[in-house]
Amino acid sequence: MASGEGAEAFLAAQRGFAEAASLKPGEVISLSGKLAGRHLSISLAGKALAAAIGPSFAHLNHSIVKAGQMAATSIRLWDCAGTGVGRPPSPSDAEWSASGEGWRTSSHDGGRYLCEDRLGSLLWLDRRDAELVGCFADASSLDCTVRARPLRRVMGEYCRSLGIQEIHAGLVSREGRGLLIVGGSGQGKTTTSLDGLHGGLDFLGDDSVGIGDGEAGGMRGYSLYGSARVLPHQLSRWPCFARHWQLPEPPEDKALFLPGIHLPERVPTTTSIVAVAVPRVAGHGLRVDPTSPLDALHALLHESRDNRRFGLTAVEFSRIAALIKSVPCYRFEVDDDPGRVAGALHELIGQGEK
Repeated sequence: MASGEGAEAFLAAQRGFAEAASLKPGEVISLSGKLAGRHLSISLAGKALAAAIGPSFAHLNHSIVKAGQMAATSIRLWDCAGTGVGRPPSPSDAEWSASGEGWRTSSHDGGRYLCEDRLGSLLWLDRRDAELVGCFADASSLDCTVRARPLRRVMGEYCRSLGIQEIHAGLVSREGRGLLIVGGSGQGKTTTSLDGLHGGLDFLGDDSVGIGDGEAGGMRGYSLYGSARVLPHQLSRWPCFARHWQLPEPPEDKALFLPGIHLPERVPTTTSIVAVAVPRVAGHGLRVDPTSPLDALHALLHESRDNRRFGLTAVEFSRIAALIKSVPCYRFEVDDDPGRVAGALHELIGQGEK
C-alpha cells in the first residue's frame, strides 16, 4: 500500500460514519466521558447497533468533561444494514499484517493506521490521534460475545494510543481501591469479580481491563467494558442478578450481564490497584494464602493466552512487573458461597490499603 493510502482509507471510513449519521439522525446515540485522562466521545449510528453494543460502553458516560479540558479521543461506529451505508473497501496491501479464520489485521502509513477486517466488521484506528472509526455489517445479528466486547482485538492498540495497556484480568474495588484478579481462562476471574459485585464491591471488569501508571509510583486500573459473561449453569450463584441476564442462543455458550446498565452506580471508570489475587475454583472451600510476585506474574502472563497475544512491549512488561512487586499478591481458592468470597475480597482490599 503506497504511503498515504492508510490515511485515505481512514478518511473514507470517517465519511461513511458521517453519511450514516446524517441519514439516520434519530438513531445516533452519543456518550461523553473520560478514559485514561482523556475526553472520550463515543457515537453509534443505527438503532440496532446502539442497542447491541451501547450498553457495554454506557458506564463511560458518567463523567462530565468541559470542552478543551483534556486531549480528546473518539470512537465512531455505524451499522451498515440499519443505515444503508455500506462498508468502505478493505485494504489489499499493507506494511504488516496478521490473519486468522475470519479476520485480518494490517498496519499502514508507517504504523500510524491499523485496520481490523473481519467478516462482520471493519475497524480503522489512528494510533497517533487515538481515533477509532468503523462499521458492523448487521448489528441485529451480533451475538453475546461481540455485544459484551465489541472491540475485542483492536481494543489493545486503542489503549496503547491512550498511554495505557489492556490486560486479560478482572478488577473490583471499594472506595477507589482496587483488587486485580488475574489468571488464565476458566480459572475463576469472572466468578470472583461477580461475587465481589454481588457482595457490595464495585465492578470494573471480569475479563478485560486497562492499567496505567498512577500518581506517586502507584498503578491505576481502568474499566473498558461494563459487561460480564458466564455459562448458563452458573447463573443461580447470583440470585440478585437473576432478572438481568441475556441468555445465549446456539451456538453461543455464555449468558451476558450488563452491570454498567443495571447497576451504573457500581461500575466506576477507574481505581487505584492495591492488591492482586490469583483465583482458582477448586471446590474445596474458601482459602486465601499470600503468594510471591513471581507466582502472580506467571499467572498474569503465562497462564493467560490473551495476555501473550497482546505482544507486550518492554515498557508494558516493566509496568506489569512493577505493579506485581508493589502490592501484596494472593492465591485465592473460590468456594460455592459468593458471600464468603466477597467478604474475603473486602479483606484483601483492606490489607492492601495498609
